[in-house]
Amino acid sequence: MNENILVLINSDELDLPKCSGVYAIFSGSKCRFVGVTDNLHQTIIEHFKPTEPNVSLRYFMQSNKPKILHYEVRPNKSITSRSAIKEKWINLYSPTDNLFVTDVFRGSHKIHHH
Repeated sequence: MNENILVLINSDELDLPKCSGVYAIFSGSKCRFVGVTDNLHQTIIEHFKPTEPNVSLRYFMQSNKPKILHYEVRPNKSITSRSAIKEKWINLYSPTDNLFVTDVFRGSHKIHHH
């Protein structure tokens, strides 16, 4: 298990691996979002963009509020295995912005809305 924590400033200065993993975005101790991806680096860049489909998360990512990324690199795990970790993290952290987009898997651009 390879857990990491990174303070997010902006999308230009990201030093993230370009591999699959599970991640959680926090504002202080409050979890905003939990996701799973094939490319951690690219997914976090996408969250910073004005095209982020999750409106609540988009406003947060574009704000000046401190953002903390907690992630686990899972390069050899299947999407099923990573999704199980994501569900565990959702139960553990109770993210506020996952209520708006129930499942985001950016690797294959599948986005499901309530």
